[in-house]
Amino acid sequence: MFTLSRGAYIVRSVAGLINNCGIIIPNPANTALIDQAYSLYRNPHPIHHPSSPEMVDFRSRVSHAVRTPIKFMGIFDTVGSRGIPRLNYDTGTGFEWPEFYDNVVSTVVEKVYHALAIHDRFWIFEPCLASRDPRHTALANLRISQKWFLGCHYDLARQEFQFFREGGSWLEAISFPVLNLFSKTVTPNHKLADMVLIWMLKGIRAEGGGDIIGSNTNGPVPLIPIQTAIDNTIQRLINQSPTGTGDMYADIVSYLPGGRFFSPLVNWLGRLDETPYAILFKPVERMIPDHGMNSIAGAPIWNQVYDYDAPDTSLPGHPILRAIADIDVGRYPSRTLEKFVAYMNGVGRPWRG
Repeated sequence: MFTLSRGAYIVRSVAGLINNCGIIIPNPANTALIDQAYSLYRNPHPIHHPSSPEMVDFRSRVSHAVRTPIKFMGIFDTVGSRGIPRLNYDTGTGFEWPEFYDNVVSTVVEKVYHALAIHDRFWIFEPCLASRDPRHTALANLRISQKWFLGCHYDLARQEFQFFREGGSWLEAISFPVLNLFSKTVTPNHKLADMVLIWMLKGIRAEGGGDIIGSNTNGPVPLIPIQTAIDNTIQRLINQSPTGTGDMYADIVSYLPGGRFFSPLVNWLGRLDETPYAILFKPVERMIPDHGMNSIAGAPIWNQVYDYDAPDTSLPGHPILRAIADIDVGRYPSRTLEKFVAYMNGVGRPWRG
């Protein structure tokens, strides 16, 4: 299973559903059982908890008998405190976003590789780290490899976009294309996207993966050997990848529909009353949490931070990614890594790797 951003909510919820109800054996005469399985997963009653005798019996009767059906989950920058973004103020209305039934990765998933963005500062994109229930961390073959990489959310996702909502009302369909003529386009840093892709491909290879499904609109879909995919991505990173917009959050208004026209007015109003402006537009730096004293290679959960100030010996010529990807305080002003390094130095533990 692979996904990025808010899509990670979907795959992690699917994994939770499988943990709760298993993979239902198909039965065309009883499709209602599928709907019931989802309802069981969402229901908070203790009798429907995955470990209850009732759910164990349910899985044994109607689901495939596979201990860990999900062998690999590759996720890119899961956002939202539990997978879905939340507002950064209390509306007082009692409204709640949907959340994971379990906010940990279940035991039906063997290997998890999760790449996170160090430099993102959009308050709605709060990172949601992968974790296990402490009772299950000692189980054989269950591993989480989680690594913080330089760049913003859209860099890791390789997203080029304008803030235009598709599938909206007829008024949006008419007005947004016009307004987008007066807004900036966000372009990703492809070198950072390639670096993360290389890490993910190597993770697939390390866990026994083979070929990669290619793309072909005019014939059979090709299968590409994973080492070939890794080599091609490395060459693209070194020779071709453009470095994109950088961090656009300090000037986010100009990237909104009509932003080139409205941003001077919005910025002026922000100086008159900082509170509403700060709620909507003020950048918020991420925090890299303590890795834990037992976070090492081979541990059930291995948290890492990419050292972009050191030569990368995995790449030809051992380049320093900060230099070749144009990472400087002007383009990426977040001090998330510097604060994490200060913390780790303060507690006397290494952080590199």
